[in-house]
Amino acid sequence: DIDLLVRAGQIEVLYRQALPGIIISMLVAGLLCHLLWDQTGHPLLIGWLSTVVLVSLFRVLIVLLFAQSNPVGLGILRWERPFIWSVAMVASAWGIGGMLMMPVDSELYQAVIFFFLMGIANGAAQIHAARPKPVAFALVAIMMPATLWLFWQGQTAGVGMAMAGCVYVLAVLRSTRVLAGFLHRSFRLSYELEQAKAAAEQLARTDVLTGLNNRRAFSELGDSILKQ
Repeated sequence: DIDLLVRAGQIEVLYRQALPGIIISMLVAGLLCHLLWDQTGHPLLIGWLSTVVLVSLFRVLIVLLFAQSNPVGLGILRWERPFIWSVAMVASAWGIGGMLMMPVDSELYQAVIFFFLMGIANGAAQIHAARPKPVAFALVAIMMPATLWLFWQGQTAGVGMAMAGCVYVLAVLRSTRVLAGFLHRSFRLSYELEQAKAAAEQLARTDVLTGLNNRRAFSELGDSILKQ
């Protein structure tokens, strides 16, 4: 089935480009902790950073296992669920941690944290654009906790940021859906061309009436044997 092969190709793309995003996520988490060191309780920052690092290392392990097993064809499909779960774990760590670190009395640091969350969400959308499902999980898990927290506080600036965050999530989801559709068509066209090429080569080497190899196939096989 071409659709299954296309899906497998998209999953392979996700795995092949996942490692840089994981490393960047850990580095950005460290930078955010550095910026909030004098503003937020140290146990919370250390606990959150440790959680992000641990779940990120779990993602690294999954990516390395995928590379070691080197699945091909439809065998790649069984690796989709572990990838989505690992994305959901990292995204949840970012989303819940960002909400817990939000200071009540500092709109500046609220904006800083929300800015970091939007950056991580955008990076996740770009890296996982081949499949809409991981993007949706990542965006909701990263952005929604802090967005709901800002709405709950009821401050004017916070509500404005929360509304902007909702618009941002919807815009990214729409653009990712369009990009994923384009990639799906590209993958499908590639597989269809490969199948058409293989069928054409088979017809060029086979007698239509008998199904036996024709003179062209005989010449190609003979040349190969003579070269050996």
